[in-house]
Amino acid sequence: MGMSAKRLREVLLFVCSVEFWRMAVLWSIALITSYFQLLLQSLHIQKSYSYPRRSPETSAFRPVCIITGATSGLGAAAARALSKESFTIVLVGRTPDALSKNDGDKLHRGFLLDPAFIASSHQQPCAFKDCECYIVYASNWLTGKLWKSPDDGVRSIIDAALAPPEALGVYFFSGNGRTINSSPFSYNAKLASELWSASCDLFTELELAYKES
Repeated sequence: MGMSAKRLREVLLFVCSVEFWRMAVLWSIALITSYFQLLLQSLHIQKSYSYPRRSPETSAFRPVCIITGATSGLGAAAARALSKESFTIVLVGRTPDALSKNDGDKLHRGFLLDPAFIASSHQQPCAFKDCECYIVYASNWLTGKLWKSPDDGVRSIIDAALAPPEALGVYFFSGNGRTINSSPFSYNAKLASELWSASCDLFTELELAYKES
């Protein structure tokens, strides 16, 4: 079936959008580059660095981790992984049934989101809903072979969360404490200070709004 002029214009606008280039092109290039660095490390062409995880069991208090979106994907995988690391997990999800499936001996029963928020979230359009399917297929074809399962993908997140203090500005990738060269922005002290200040200001605003409500 032929594509109408309006439809063609929408597709071209989407392909030229910042969102498409950031997620479908630049992100794919970054992912391929990261795996290429791992290949160079395996061939001993590039130095490899790995860091062990710090054990929370050495702390006087059992650490608590709040996980949103804990009913599927990376959220559920993070809950399972951190529970094995002796964390107390607080799950946040949309339905009690989905939360109960992830609830174990070391997991607290989670909190449900506001039903009004859930209703509005279903009205949010998918980023790829109105674009041609072949654009999505092309993006998936480029990087699909490199995707990992949530349980594999979350390992790098846990590595970063439990990294020792000396592991500053490093990029954990592919689990087992492995790291690859990160962006120079990771070592930019001025940018780090600005981000920290912005985070503190945002937290203060939310705290004040909560007290006033």
